[in-house]
Amino acid sequence: MNGRILLIDDNEDYCRQVQKTLALREMNVVYFTNGAEGLEHALNNDWGVILLDVYLNQQIDGLEILKRIVEKKSQIPVIMISGASTLQIAVEATKKGAYDFLEKPLDVDRLVITINRALEKYSLTQLSQNLLDELGKGLRMVGRSSSLSRILDDVERIARTDSKVLICGESGVGKDIVARLIHYKSQRENRPFVSVNCAAIPETLIETELFGYVEGAFTGANQNNSGYIAEAENGTLFLDEIGELPTSAQAKLLIFLNDGTYTPVGSTESRQSNVRIIAATNKNLENEVKLGNFREDLYYRLNVFKVHIPALRERPEDIEPLALYFLQRACNKFGKRITHFSEEAMDIILKQRWQGNVRQLKSAVYRMVLFCNDSMINYGTAAMAIQMDRTNELVSVPGPYQTALEEFEKLYFLNQLNLFGWDLSKVAEAVRLPKKDLAKKLEQLGLVHDKDRELIAY
Repeated sequence: MNGRILLIDDNEDYCRQVQKTLALREMNVVYFTNGAEGLEHALNNDWGVILLDVYLNQQIDGLEILKRIVEKKSQIPVIMISGASTLQIAVEATKKGAYDFLEKPLDVDRLVITINRALEKYSLTQLSQNLLDELGKGLRMVGRSSSLSRILDDVERIARTDSKVLICGESGVGKDIVARLIHYKSQRENRPFVSVNCAAIPETLIETELFGYVEGAFTGANQNNSGYIAEAENGTLFLDEIGELPTSAQAKLLIFLNDGTYTPVGSTESRQSNVRIIAATNKNLENEVKLGNFREDLYYRLNVFKVHIPALRERPEDIEPLALYFLQRACNKFGKRITHFSEEAMDIILKQRWQGNVRQLKSAVYRMVLFCNDSMINYGTAAMAIQMDRTNELVSVPGPYQTALEEFEKLYFLNQLNLFGWDLSKVAEAVRLPKKDLAKKLEQLGLVHDKDRELIAY
């Protein structure tokens, strides 16, 4: 955690007193009595939190310094302090991006608590941003299909603009990765990327989650909440599953998209926002408009640039490079040394339809790596991992009992076959079936012992 504290106040005696008081609590304070000099150091050095006096008897005042800090380093919490504060000044400072507002003379305990909370927030924000940066630098759309090449060309072209983007495609195709690629290739790359799953927010909370709320706006609102839009200021707001947004919330979002202004719940003051909007959906929004489930004006407002990501089964040439990529990632994660897939293993991977798309393929390959105790993923390991995925899918959705029973049997016998290296005599003994009956059962389930044939018939 960066615990360095910058204090900007024109009273040197007061600065020394604060510095000494916080030093007793093992807090490192650097102060400047000149506002312009303090601003320069605020922008050019790393700080965990900034204490800033509102009234500086100089050419530049505290609110102007606050504005410039927020413009350049919006992640750093700025605590405003004043000996002659009014509610209007406090509101104005909050609107300009202040983390909190404290009155002089400062209550030491409250000051320490506020600083610690601000430092904690900054630490979490930096951790989140560092993870996103690490992810962003390593983001890859893996494949060799012409459709993927077109998508990557679109990303490069769109990233140079600041227009709204609508990303369409089935679940699991990588819509979130395309959104992040656009962000990290844009001029906003060093600003926040805030992802919002519209389907996961209850309808009654969507407005407060997006626009935030002020203290006292409703029962339980004990403090201000900035909301997702404010968190994404100067960066990108990614609205995932936009097709799940209730019509009541669609109207409010449309108003925000028209001019970038919004009003937190319980407030009478509107705020101007500077965020880029990227939305994604697995629905056909044109059909949803015809059905009356999605506002036509909102659809056209979002659909400035449209990126369609085809399902994995529509670009089969991407399956093998993706499987090899996930093999490498999984080996790094689990500390294993697996160099490749056998021809038979890759063959069965290529023959799947991958209804869950890239996400399902990744899950299956990671499971193969966990099951594998050799330097190569073989036929049986790949088949068992894929079958386990199919079985788990059947458990989670409605379906006929007989179908589920057959899939469980496949998984059971595949596991037994792998345990005994496909020695049918040993498997028959273990499962307590005559070898002839076992062979017949395997044939019924679509499992065969001949490795020159398909292992599982789907």
